[in-house]
Amino acid sequence: MLRVVNIPNIDVEACGGLHLDNTKDAEQIFITKIKKVQDGVFRIEFVSGDELIKKKRRELEEFEKEQKESYEKKKKILEEKKSKVKKYKKEDLSKYKGKILFLETDDMKRVEIIGRERVKKNPKTFIVIVGNGIVYGAKGSKSKKNVEKVVKEISKIMGGSAGGRDNEYKGGGPLKEKSKEAFEKGKKMIK
Repeated sequence: MLRVVNIPNIDVEACGGLHLDNTKDAEQIFITKIKKVQDGVFRIEFVSGDELIKKKRRELEEFEKEQKESYEKKKKILEEKKSKVKKYKKEDLSKYKGKILFLETDDMKRVEIIGRERVKKNPKTFIVIVGNGIVYGAKGSKSKKNVEKVVKEISKIMGGSAGGRDNEYKGGGPLKEKSKEAFEKGKKMIK
């Protein structure tokens, strides 16, 4: 037997499971989920009764608190990164001479900024920067150097791989101890 609920001039629906003689017996309800089943048809899930509502509200408050903490943590990390980038952009780049450099760092963001600033000033130039387990290469729009090949070869020596696009290439690998060896190989390839 199928029970049909008819609310005159509003809606007629097959009963979805609420079995009360009178809806006032449900007390307050707390909607936990609304899902569109098809055009014009929605499934509404809810709990009723004071204790269940209190429980659901506590769960919701806890979830909101966790989300806020997660947001605050991500916001702090982002602010730290922005601060680092500003610091790197202020760094005196004139001390970095040559087409291939070795820096005692594993901070790819720092290496990227140094490389981008270098090629931005001269579209005919290129640069490859090797760090501890990382490598970055960039070339100006008018450079003919195959920087991608150099970056990939250096990455391979460090036990990793590389890729890139738009005249920028990044790579690296887990074998940080091979970084100097990779740098030396890169110097030979660039000559």
